[in-house]
Amino acid sequence: MDSPTPIIPDRAPEDTAGRQALADALQVSFRLLRWMMILMVGAYLISGIFIVRQHEKALVLVFGKVQGVGQDRIKEPGIHWTWPKPFAVVVPVPTERVQTIRSDSFMFAMMPGMSPNQMPPPPLTLNPAEDGYSVTADANLLHTLWALRYTIEDPEAFVFGLADLPVLLRDELPTGVPLLLRNELDHAVVKVSAQFEIDRALKTGIDAFRAAVEREVRSRLADLDVGVRVQGLEIEAIGPPRQVLDAFAKVTSMEQTQDQMISAARQYAVSVANEAKGEQERILSEGRAARQEYVSSLEASANYLQEVRDKYRAQPYVVSLTLLQDSLVRILPNLDGQHVIPEPPETGMRELRMILSPALDDPLSWDGED
Repeated sequence: MDSPTPIIPDRAPEDTAGRQALADALQVSFRLLRWMMILMVGAYLISGIFIVRQHEKALVLVFGKVQGVGQDRIKEPGIHWTWPKPFAVVVPVPTERVQTIRSDSFMFAMMPGMSPNQMPPPPLTLNPAEDGYSVTADANLLHTLWALRYTIEDPEAFVFGLADLPVLLRDELPTGVPLLLRNELDHAVVKVSAQFEIDRALKTGIDAFRAAVEREVRSRLADLDVGVRVQGLEIEAIGPPRQVLDAFAKVTSMEQTQDQMISAARQYAVSVANEAKGEQERILSEGRAARQEYVSSLEASANYLQEVRDKYRAQPYVVSLTLLQDSLVRILPNLDGQHVIPEPPETGMRELRMILSPALDDPLSWDGED
C-alpha cells in the first residue's frame, strides 16, 4: 500500500523575498571579505619592502639563513624586498660609520660624569676590587684609559663571525663583537704593558706604547676574522697611581731641571766651540795673508835682484852709479848735515876734518882712502 504524498503548503511571497535578500547579503559579504583578504595579503607582501640607508649595509635572514648568493648576500643602500616577518628578518649593519669602544679596565674607580682630573683626593692605598691597573716591566702599576675606533668591513663576518652569537631574529646588532673588541683591547694592554718600563711608557715612549698595543689588537682581530677594521687607537688618559703621583711629579721636575742644565751646558759648549773656531779661522787667515805677502815680497826682491844682476853684467859702471844714486836719495833726506868730498889728489890721499855737534854722545871721525 502506497504511503500518502505529503501536502506541502505554498510559501508566502514575503518569505521568498526575505530569503533572496539574505542570499544577496551573504554574497556581498563574501565578496567584501574576499577583497579584504586580498588587500591584507597585498599589504603583508608590501610590508616586506625595506630601505637600506646610506652608510649602511644589510643582511636578509630567511628562516635564520642569509638570503642570496655571492655579492647579493649583502644588500647595498637602496630599496629592497624580502618576505615579511616571521619568515624573514632584516639586519642593518652600519659599515661606513666609525664606532668607538672605550676601555676603563685599567683606570682607578671614578665617579660617574667625572674626568680623572676632577677626582677627589685618593685613599691611602689602591683597592684592587675597584681600581684597575696594568703591571709594567719594572713591576710598577700604570693607569690607562683607551679608545678604539673601528669600522665594519665585512657585515656577514661581523654578524656571524663568532660561533657563540645568538640567532638574529631581531633588528638590533649583536653585542658579542663589541664585547670581543674590548676584551681583545684589554688583553693587548696587559701584554704590552709587561714589555715597557713605567718611565718609558709615561714619558719617552708613549707613542711607542700606543703603537705596540694597536699592532697587537690588529693582529688578534685579523686572526679572529670578525669583519672589523681598526681605524685608530688613542690613549685618553695615562698616569701612575694617584697615591704616588707627587713622587713621580718630583722626579719629573728634577729630570726637567737636569735636562735644562744639560741643554744649557751643551749650548755653552757649542758657543765656546764656535768662538774658538772663529778665532782659529781668523788666525789662520791672518797667517795665510802674511805668508802670501812675505812670499810676494821675496818674489819681487828676487825678480829685482835678477834684473839688476843682468844689467850689471851688461854695464857694471852704470848700474853701480845708479845704485849709488838711489842709495843717496834714500839716505840723504834723513841726515842732519851733508858734505861733498872732493876727488882725492894725485897722491891718492885725502883728509877729512869734521866738527860734530856737542849734543852727540859719540863723536865720529872718518879717515880712509879709495
